[in-house]
Amino acid sequence: MTDALRKRFHAAHNNLRSKLAKGNIYFEGKGRLPSAGDMYYMTYDCDLEAGAQQHASGCSLKTSSSSSRKDVGENTRVIAGVNRYPELAAE
Repeated sequence: MTDALRKRFHAAHNNLRSKLAKGNIYFEGKGRLPSAGDMYYMTYDCDLEAGAQQHASGCSLKTSSSSSRKDVGENTRVIAGVNRYPELAAE
């Protein structure tokens, strides 16, 4: 991943977290989601990225071992098909 793409993902992720923290996210059929009192700005960790890429390259549907993630959580999602333009995922 390039530094420019990292910055796009990081900014997009923190933008969504900011909207959620302020109570500005709407969920279809549920209305506005509650605001968050203690949502922190996320920092980017290239070591976590490398571990996530290594795990994803193994095509496992299981989560990685918690000892490999520096006491952080993990979300997994399978997306069918081949995405040749990862930069579009940040939009």
